[in-house]
Amino acid sequence: MNRRNRMLASNHSGQMLIVAALAIAILISTTVMYTYELAREHYSQTDREISDFIQQVKQATQNMVTSSLANASNSAESTVFLSNSAKLAQLIRSLHLYEVSNLSLTLRNDSTYNEGVKLSWTAEGVGTSSACVDAVLHVKGFSTDVTATYSVNVTTTMMIEGHYVVEGSEKNVTLKCRTYNENKSSSVENVTLYYNDSGNWAKVTDYSTVSYGNGTYVFSFFVTVAAENVEVSAHVLDSRGIYVQANMTCYAQ
Repeated sequence: MNRRNRMLASNHSGQMLIVAALAIAILISTTVMYTYELAREHYSQTDREISDFIQQVKQATQNMVTSSLANASNSAESTVFLSNSAKLAQLIRSLHLYEVSNLSLTLRNDSTYNEGVKLSWTAEGVGTSSACVDAVLHVKGFSTDVTATYSVNVTTTMMIEGHYVVEGSEKNVTLKCRTYNENKSSSVENVTLYYNDSGNWAKVTDYSTVSYGNGTYVFSFFVTVAAENVEVSAHVLDSRGIYVQANMTCYAQ
C-alpha cells in the first residue's frame, strides 16, 4: 500500500510527535552548551570533563538522528537529516570550553541508505525505517587532544504475519504485528490497519487487539472481499514518532 493513502488524522498525530522530538533534541543540545560554558568559568579542563562532554555530544547526536528519522519517515523527505546534522555540528563548533570542539557528521550512503535514511516498506511482511550517521568528534584542550569516532543508527522494524478463516460470507483475519527499536522489542504509539477491497485500500474500523506487552500485538477483524486472499497493510507510529508500514497477503488457514 502506498503511504500517501494513509488517513490525515494519523499524519497529524505523527507531526505532533515529530515537533516534540525536535524540541527535545534542541533542548538537550542547548543544555550541553550551557552546562559546559558554566564549567569553563569555574573548572580547569580534566580528562573526566572531556569524557563527560563527549558522552553529552553522543547523546545529542542520538536525539538528532531520532528526530530526523521521525520527520523523514512521516514526510518521505530525507533532506531534514542533512540540515539537522549541519546545525548540530555548528552548535558544537560554537562552544568555547575547549580550544577546538569539532563534530564531523557523515550521513550513510550505500545500496540501502540514501542521505542517511532508509525507508523500506515493500518487502512481504516486513517494514523498516532507519537513519544512520558516522561521526568524528575532535576535542582539543590546553593539555588534552582527543578524537572520538562513533556511529549512530536508529531503526524501527515491523514484522507482520497473518491468515484468515472463512466464517459465512466474511473472512476473519488474524494479524500478528511485532515492532522493534534497534532490534529490541518496543511498544507502539498508534496502529492503523487497512485491507485491499477490489483495488481500493479500506481502513479497518472495527477490530480487537491483544497486546503481549513486549511489542507484539495480535489484531482480529472481519472483511468481505471478492478476492480469494486478503491483502493487508499495517501502519505504525512507534513511541519515538517514527513511522513504518508493512504489507502482506493473508491466506486461508
